[in-house]
Amino acid sequence: MKYKITAAKESLDPSPTLKFFNELSKAEEWISNEVDLRTEPIRMAGVCTNKEIEEEREIERSLITLESIPDESYGPVHEEYNFTDDFGDYKAALDAYNDIDIPMNFLDRKTETLIILIEECGEVIQESCKLIRFPQNDVSKLTKELGDLQCMINLTAQHLGIGTMAIGSQVNKKREKLKEFSSLID
Repeated sequence: MKYKITAAKESLDPSPTLKFFNELSKAEEWISNEVDLRTEPIRMAGVCTNKEIEEEREIERSLITLESIPDESYGPVHEEYNFTDDFGDYKAALDAYNDIDIPMNFLDRKTETLIILIEECGEVIQESCKLIRFPQNDVSKLTKELGDLQCMINLTAQHLGIGTMAIGSQVNKKREKLKEFSSLID
């Protein structure tokens, strides 16, 4: 049995997100994480009561449906792959995807690590720009992205065999440059 999630952003969403999973537990975990993500702004704002937050969670959860799909209907499904074509026909997109012979681990560890590192750098850049544009925003989203980036910096060093001493040396060199060319460090 496979599982299909349809996640609308609003009740009349013309193109909801479609997710497919091989395991029910993974699908339910995705839903829980998605509801958390959608309700994070009101939780972080700290102006709503727990009851109001729970009501908002229920509203967001009602926009997400989970249904089971018989295995024989759709063939093998890659975990958490977003199947859709230009016209929203997930069946056609899924069939096209299943016709492609892609090995399960089509990215080597180095490439995957570097891609995720790049993505996290971009997310830090995006949140930094938002704080410049909207100085009244709190730093919670930037904090999250910095944590994600720090995780990927550590994993990148680990997977590429870069020692902590070498990184520490570069940190010290950067601090010295900042002392000379910036007012960030006294």
